[in-house]
Amino acid sequence: MTRFLLVGLGFIASAVAEELSKKHEVTVTYRNLNPVKSKYIEMMRNRVNFVRAGLNEMGPLIEKAEVVVNFVGDVKGNEETLRLANVEVPKALAKMSVGKKFIHLSGATLGQLGTEIEEEEPHGNGLSPSTPFERTKLEGEREVLSVNPSAAIMRPTLVYGKLAAHVQFITIYKLVKIGLVPKLAINYMPISTTYISRAIEIMAESKPPRSYFYATECEPISVGELFSAFASGLGRKYRSFSIPTGLAKVFLPSEIRSLLRYSGVKFSCSNMRQLLGDLRFRKEELEENARFLSLLEKENRLIPT
Repeated sequence: MTRFLLVGLGFIASAVAEELSKKHEVTVTYRNLNPVKSKYIEMMRNRVNFVRAGLNEMGPLIEKAEVVVNFVGDVKGNEETLRLANVEVPKALAKMSVGKKFIHLSGATLGQLGTEIEEEEPHGNGLSPSTPFERTKLEGEREVLSVNPSAAIMRPTLVYGKLAAHVQFITIYKLVKIGLVPKLAINYMPISTTYISRAIEIMAESKPPRSYFYATECEPISVGELFSAFASGLGRKYRSFSIPTGLAKVFLPSEIRSLLRYSGVKFSCSNMRQLLGDLRFRKEELEENARFLSLLEKENRLIPT
């Protein structure tokens, strides 16, 4: 049994905590709660330790842990807000975790050029971040590797899982619920929280294949497949209608619009496949996710996180 410290309570951390708690001792830290985060705690209260703690209170918790995993990060806000979440917090945690196994979850979209993306060498070579999110995520990686050269950095692509409450999944849920599904020529490389959990568990036991790598399945999925899985989970019939991608940009949340240029980009799955082997798309997790969002709505907790 390994003692894990997961920093940052959110959808991905909660899913990872649930999976790891089947075999290991898991502590999750948070700074504040909302209705969805409170639900996560309720669901796992007897299996996972939850601790309210800020950065200045992490020392004793890190000391007790064998593996520290950082999930703190943000996708929206001004550059100062993004820099704090995506650079300063990961840097501080990585520095405090020297001598421990430290894993940092970054992001896959870092200003890559082209449509076939492999891990760059050396770190950051050829990347051209163009948004505050991309710039701070890449800078955060540099700082983590600078203060803790043995750190492992995972770059998740489009993360899905049964506990997701991000704005894009709530948007899909609401459209499917009323039976409207847009046909969009958009596809992304996905990654299930189950695979992220398994990769973290394996990395905790052995040296990862690279110090930074893309956490992704091997085949892209279309946005339509997400809608189809939600409809299946809710037992809903729906009517599809075509909508030009350009028009869709107007209605999509800003944090999703900025990712449209990565539609059709294929990120390398070789390191994840080396860790885990088969990486099939787990449609059943999206079906469960739809039912989870329905439960949140019934409990008046359905807010984007």
